[in-house]
Amino acid sequence: MRQFLKILFIFSVYTPILAQEHDYGRQVSNEYKLGLESYQSEKYEKALGHFEKCIAIDSSCFEAFIGIAQINFEKGIYEDALATCIKGARIRPNDATLFGI
Repeated sequence: MRQFLKILFIFSVYTPILAQEHDYGRQVSNEYKLGLESYQSEKYEKALGHFEKCIAIDSSCFEAFIGIAQINFEKGIYEDALATCIKGARIRPNDATLFGI
């Protein structure tokens, strides 16, 4: 579990940077930005809604999965955080930047 927490922290640092490297389209980018702003303001339910909209529009937006994982982590729902994080990582399993490498 401690290793997972370290990996999740890395995701939280790199996810905003990585989102800028991929062009998901205007609507997904806007929803993701709103999700980040809500998350940073600790409005987790609002952020969750924005991240879920990202995935509904484009299920390849792994950053939205990581955002949901971060929210679950903040809520203490560690099993869901890990499961969601893994879903996000499966979208681009060979992308080393996902792990901050």
